[in-house]
Amino acid sequence: MRHKIDKVRLLLPSPEMVNRAMEFRAEYLKAGEIKINGSRALHDFGNFREWLKAVKNTEATDEIPSSTFFLVRVSDGFIIGICNIRHQTDERQIPEGHVGYSVRPTMRKKGYGTELLRLALIKAESLGVIEAVVSCKKTNAASKRVIEKNGLRFEREFVYEDGETVLMYKKTF
Repeated sequence: MRHKIDKVRLLLPSPEMVNRAMEFRAEYLKAGEIKINGSRALHDFGNFREWLKAVKNTEATDEIPSSTFFLVRVSDGFIIGICNIRHQTDERQIPEGHVGYSVRPTMRKKGYGTELLRLALIKAESLGVIEAVVSCKKTNAASKRVIEKNGLRFEREFVYEDGETVLMYKKTF
């Protein structure tokens, strides 16, 4: 039986989100996770405004333009997840692909990862991505299911520089 999820949308980070965003970050750290995938390193920032400034600066100056969005519950603004969409990739970013994403620990296994990636792919297409690349570690069965549920086709696997085997998927728009 499929879990019914609340209505959600992607929103650009804004200063008004400071408390919700830092609560989101704290949940990962409390769960013992040291990295928040797709967050432009929110895990490394104890100050949301500094992270927001870094994200805005990075988006303006990166060789590879990208946009970061929170997945927010419409009813109350609760942050469920986050994603970063690279508007293009080159050989250096192939392992990361176009979309990096993450769902907060307490909201996993409820369908939000699938919805987050679905919305991110729509956004990627609107940003001019013609063929989206999304990857996950071979050991990450949940992410593999999310990617496959969104209709991406398996392309290949390879060993990343950290020794992990990565699965690469593509979707043509």
